[in-house]
Amino acid sequence: MTGVPVTSVGLYLSAGVDSRPFIFLQRAYLDARGVPEAPAPNLFIYIDANEDRPIPPDSEVFDDGRTTVHVEAAQAGTLGVVSRVQVKSDRPEFTRAFTVIGVSARNEEVLPRIARDGWYPDVVVAVKDGCAFGGNGNRCENRLRSGSATALDFVERGTRWWVSDHFQGHRELEHIEDGDVIAPKDPSVPVHFVRRAMLSREWGHDWEPWHGAALFEAHPGTARR
Repeated sequence: MTGVPVTSVGLYLSAGVDSRPFIFLQRAYLDARGVPEAPAPNLFIYIDANEDRPIPPDSEVFDDGRTTVHVEAAQAGTLGVVSRVQVKSDRPEFTRAFTVIGVSARNEEVLPRIARDGWYPDVVVAVKDGCAFGGNGNRCENRLRSGSATALDFVERGTRWWVSDHFQGHRELEHIEDGDVIAPKDPSVPVHFVRRAMLSREWGHDWEPWHGAALFEAHPGTARR
């Protein structure tokens, strides 16, 4: 459908029909937030158990008067529904096209399959992952825990960027700023995160101390105290 080479891949767990990654993970936006080294995916894989077609075709899913996100087409593929998404803006640097593969499945069904393939995304997005209200079976994809086939496995395999509005199982934080370390309470969990940039306070939950969705750099291994 695209004919455009894939530069990097974003995996959105419990994605629903959220169009915000097409805005907040653009190259121009990341550069403006001071993280030019973070990848800007042009292919997104949306996983959601409740969406047969996570991005509806021929529709505008975002419009703030300056920027619109329009789904141009969708067709069935071997992995799921493949959609072409066009972002148009009055600022040329924010005008860009994306490909989205929408997979109708539960996260815990997809993650073991990905693990068997040995693949990992460049960016994991786990904003409003369904753990708060049971939409994801009370499973938190941002819980710093050990176990089989969790999203954290991606970090050990090579994923270096993570977008979320919360974590669970971390050392307590009264507030969080760029540069702060998110470390697990359990020392056996071999990953930690560093907040690099707040992406939007209007994306995700307004929970303490997170207050919206931020970009974190993911690291394998134990954080220094």
